[in-house]
Amino acid sequence: MPFAALCRLCGTFMIGQRRTEIVSRVRKHFQSAHDKFPQPDPIYLDMSDLEPNTVYLVNDSGTRYTFTSNLFCSKEYCIATITDIDYDKCSLGSRTQEHFKSRLKDYFPPL
Repeated sequence: MPFAALCRLCGTFMIGQRRTEIVSRVRKHFQSAHDKFPQPDPIYLDMSDLEPNTVYLVNDSGTRYTFTSNLFCSKEYCIATITDIDYDKCSLGSRTQEHFKSRLKDYFPPL
């Protein structure tokens, strides 16, 4: 199950194929960009900490559909499950923050 994360301090998006991968990326981002560890430390989160979140998405042909994501948000970051399609589009496409934001912003509450 792929994941995305959003830093609520600076608006940076991250992706990971597995929970351990997204946790590592969140921790590395906070260490390099903010010179601290995120609070609470995502290494201690498990799937029971994520709550169901209905996401309204539009596919490439313009068809709207809903996806039940799982979401955890703190004051500093959010982690959400995302569709395989959005993960593939982010990991195989342009890996810019603008591209990530266009694909992933609907999974998270506004900053």
